[in-house]
Amino acid sequence: MDTSKEFGFINRPPVLDGTNYDYWKTRMAAFLKFMDNKTWKAVIEGWEHPVVMDIDGKATTALKPEGDWSKDDDELAIGNSKALNALVNVVDVTSHFSLELFYYLLYMFICD
Repeated sequence: MDTSKEFGFINRPPVLDGTNYDYWKTRMAAFLKFMDNKTWKAVIEGWEHPVVMDIDGKATTALKPEGDWSKDDDELAIGNSKALNALVNVVDVTSHFSLELFYYLLYMFICD
């Protein structure tokens, strides 16, 4: 019995091997919440690249350069990066998921 697959690790996301999605989803949610609150918020609320504000304080379509990000912008981006890294690394190598299926999985995780 491979206990690493059965019980998991606190520093590694649970592997999605194509079986028992509901069990995996519960464990994955717990893993993301354990990482930190900003990571979990990035999953449930989504993340958008910060944009440049116009003279009236309204958002434009121009992306704000990373050097101009506020501390809050940086922290939200880090939460998003942690969540994305965890979700990318959960797919079992033998499952051969396509990129489209990964994005579908991400959508289902967020919207389910």
